[in-house]
Amino acid sequence: MITELWYSAPGNLEEALQLLQEDPPYLILAGGTDLMVQYYDAREKMGRVLDISRLEELKGVEIGQEKVFLGSLTTHEQIYRNRELQKLTPLLSRAAGTVGATQIRNQGTLGGNLANASPAADLAPPLIALEAKVMLVGPRGERSFNLDEFFSGPGETRKNPEEIIKGVEFPSPRGDFRGVFLKVGQRRAMAIAVASLAIGLTCKNGTCEEIRLACGSVAPVPLRARKTEEILRGKKLEELPVEEAAGQLEKEANPIDDIRGTAEYRSRVLGNLLRKGLQEILSQKGVSANG
Repeated sequence: MITELWYSAPGNLEEALQLLQEDPPYLILAGGTDLMVQYYDAREKMGRVLDISRLEELKGVEIGQEKVFLGSLTTHEQIYRNRELQKLTPLLSRAAGTVGATQIRNQGTLGGNLANASPAADLAPPLIALEAKVMLVGPRGERSFNLDEFFSGPGETRKNPEEIIKGVEFPSPRGDFRGVFLKVGQRRAMAIAVASLAIGLTCKNGTCEEIRLACGSVAPVPLRARKTEEILRGKKLEELPVEEAAGQLEKEANPIDDIRGTAEYRSRVLGNLLRKGLQEILSQKGVSANG
């Protein structure tokens, strides 16, 4: 039973940041798709709730020649349906389209997905593969982290309680950029990932000039597979050492046993995702900010 609940819905970012400096601290509510599940059987423990859904400063998609910015209140459905993102970063659009059902995608937000810091968060791997930075804003100004350094543990990030995620920013893909997001769950739709993989690869003269591999659900935080990247970087696309890379990726993973799968199963799935992902990469023509 709810004993006392404080609810505030500020109309601008400045007001929200002022409220976050009060004690006891507020719980931040954006879309609520994670928060309401967490407190479903313990709503009396929510205490003080700060609803940031009205903050226009945190909304919008900005696509430039140099950078792409996504406001933290951008919903999964908006990312999934944005035609420019579909063309420029199809791996991100594909990942957003795998999040829950349409109702969840229309309500859940980018910022909430990252702040919840689930190892299975669907948007984290493709954003890491796109070299994204997460932008934070607080009473002392703004700061940013590379997304692959933002998560400190399951449900934990480097964001301070008085800060709000402003959004994410990543370089606009250029040249022959190719991207893939793959996910395996216990069912075909509305499934939490047993394992997921995002690949961001830039080609030059038929060679893998740069590659970033990011994995979900196979470590305490979304995993950047740097050792596997080294095996593939600099190799001709037709000569990629796929089996060696898949074996290394299985070794880099640090999964656990849970109700969705064993650690051994997750590692094997991850290796297979890399094999399938690289095959798809080879079939792509590539995308770039220059069309």
